[in-house]
Amino acid sequence: MCFAYQRMRWRLLDRLRRQQLESFLFNYILDSEEDDHDYGKTIIDHSATAPFAHLENSDFLNYLYHHCPRVQQRYLIAKLNHHLSDRQIADEYRVSRAAVSQWRRGVITRAHQLRAKMKGEF
Repeated sequence: MCFAYQRMRWRLLDRLRRQQLESFLFNYILDSEEDDHDYGKTIIDHSATAPFAHLENSDFLNYLYHHCPRVQQRYLIAKLNHHLSDRQIADEYRVSRAAVSQWRRGVITRAHQLRAKMKGEF
């Protein structure tokens, strides 16, 4: 019985942490006609713990964002800034989950290509 209450407490704490993180994030509409350079400042990997790793990841994510096609950019924004699941992204853009999986695989492939090309400069 004690474990059930502990599990509920953990789940509530996780939900609170996620809500606090989402409240700090900058919200915007992905389909707006803003310039692409406006998004560069918002792509940050909040899961990085060390300050150097945080800077390293945000630089690479910004570089990756600018070297991806539009649909993959949308995937990056939805995943990193809004913390949406693949199903939520599919619902948001009214596409199939297979299409979102293809976007994800494209982003991963592009990231590997850029890492190999840059050879650890980030």
